[in-house]
Amino acid sequence: MPSLPGPDLGDPDHGAGEPGARGITTPGSGESSPEAPAAARGDGTPDGTDWRTRALAAEERASQLEQELAVATAAIADVRRRLGESERRSEIDRELTRAGAIETESVSLLVERELERTPTSDVASAVAEVRRRKPVLFDGDPPPRRVRPWSMSPAAESRETTGDIATLARETGDRRLLMKYLRARRGEP
Repeated sequence: MPSLPGPDLGDPDHGAGEPGARGITTPGSGESSPEAPAAARGDGTPDGTDWRTRALAAEERASQLEQELAVATAAIADVRRRLGESERRSEIDRELTRAGAIETESVSLLVERELERTPTSDVASAVAEVRRRKPVLFDGDPPPRRVRPWSMSPAAESRETTGDIATLARETGDRRLLMKYLRARRGEP
């Protein structure tokens, strides 16, 4: 047979007939062409990591973030609960002070128990109920607020007699009036 011009296919210099040469892949040779994408090969080369590895890492990170979210949500709920309890205790203490409770800590426990028993009632009505059931824990009537001037003129003080000051000190139990009476008795200003 006559020979055709061009490279000889049987020429060992060109290696065209060898399996795997010049990017030609033969089944079972285990080699792939350099143009084939790394992700398609699945060998985890630096050109592209294995998609399965990335998916597993993403799932692990997602579960880790879900756990962190659950912990943060529980912490927020705990802080809200404690804040609500603190606000409720403050409101109870204010109402007990207005009602004239002798010892607010002991009475506040009774008020909290009353609030647990009847959750629809407010703090003021619970304090009133405790005061109705246990009046011993409260002063008689809370003292009325006296409006006192910041300073009194000497002329106003001189009009009061020692007997008037003594009577007023005895009726109110005000120690400042008692001291004023004692000073007036000694003749001090």
